[in-house]
Amino acid sequence: MKWVLCVVALSLNAWGGTQHDNRIYNPDNPFWGIIHEQLVADEVVRNKDMMSFRVVEMRVKNHYLAVPTSGFISFPHFIDNANYKQIVSLIRGTAETAEKLNLVDTGYRIITNHAMRPGSKTRNNAFQEIPHLHIHIAGAECLGLPVSGFENQFPQSSELIDSSVTRNAVDMSVADFQVPYGLDLTPEQLVSDAKENKIMEEYFAINDKKYHLLGYRIQHSSAHIPEYFGVLLLDHNDKPLYKSFHEFAKNGDNEEIVETLRFTRRFAASMGMDSNGYRLVSNTGNDAWNLPNVFQIMIAGGTTLGVTITNVWGNWNLAQNTAPKRSLLLSEMSELPHQHCPLNLSELRSLRQKVINPFKR
Repeated sequence: MKWVLCVVALSLNAWGGTQHDNRIYNPDNPFWGIIHEQLVADEVVRNKDMMSFRVVEMRVKNHYLAVPTSGFISFPHFIDNANYKQIVSLIRGTAETAEKLNLVDTGYRIITNHAMRPGSKTRNNAFQEIPHLHIHIAGAECLGLPVSGFENQFPQSSELIDSSVTRNAVDMSVADFQVPYGLDLTPEQLVSDAKENKIMEEYFAINDKKYHLLGYRIQHSSAHIPEYFGVLLLDHNDKPLYKSFHEFAKNGDNEEIVETLRFTRRFAASMGMDSNGYRLVSNTGNDAWNLPNVFQIMIAGGTTLGVTITNVWGNWNLAQNTAPKRSLLLSEMSELPHQHCPLNLSELRSLRQKVINPFKR
């Protein structure tokens, strides 16, 4: 046997396993049309199991999507039903896309949103609008904060929400975003913090290499993201194996990739996040605020989340414009400056404070 998995689960909730996501995929969506060349897209990478293409929108200068070429609705549906090769191909293809776009040196962010009922008019904490799994890829400029949150959830029922109100909420929600977790920590401090706030862990081995997956609650200053967690992939000495998502995707063994994503899926499910939706985020490099240079997957939910991706000046301008409760128009977003994050840590901290505290100045 090539590898052996040993599981130890610790949870604030009773850990009763994960219910299989058996939703039926509906091919009536634009991504299926792009995959089958019924719709035109600016392709970057394509193989049997995945493809990536450009998204034309003005919140960020470079915005691309990576999608599986088979019918998967969102992250849980993909992990529960995809085969080994499909999972690995999507992750490695995402990294290949970033390389072809020259995003690696300065940094990029990947995000995927999950909703049980994707669409702009239903309750959907993470705003997944198209029912085909897609990974957002953005970089080549200083990006906004990894996760933002609204103070109040959507209605607990399946009550429909007017699409204009939904869109307005998405654009306004960055007024209450949290401090980027880990900016002021060393890798050792991050691991120590994670162990202190540990909820779930698993150990596995590939041949003679031993691994430790750790799921923990991220402690941060915003009460507006009640469910905010991290997943770390550590070696047998509890040292982080990779410095970024890109390192993980390019250099990780196939088994490391699959087990890390399966663990992430089980962890989110164990915290009861499947039904109301959540967002997964992972960063590479300075432009994505990937400090302290440790690969981790962040999981956010429990409330209505903000815009999926914007640049740092978009965060600042959106926050300024929420005072009169007015959304920043897309035309105004297109005028925002596009520049890289400062490489100096003290300057990055200063920029962070400027963006985070627009009403405290």
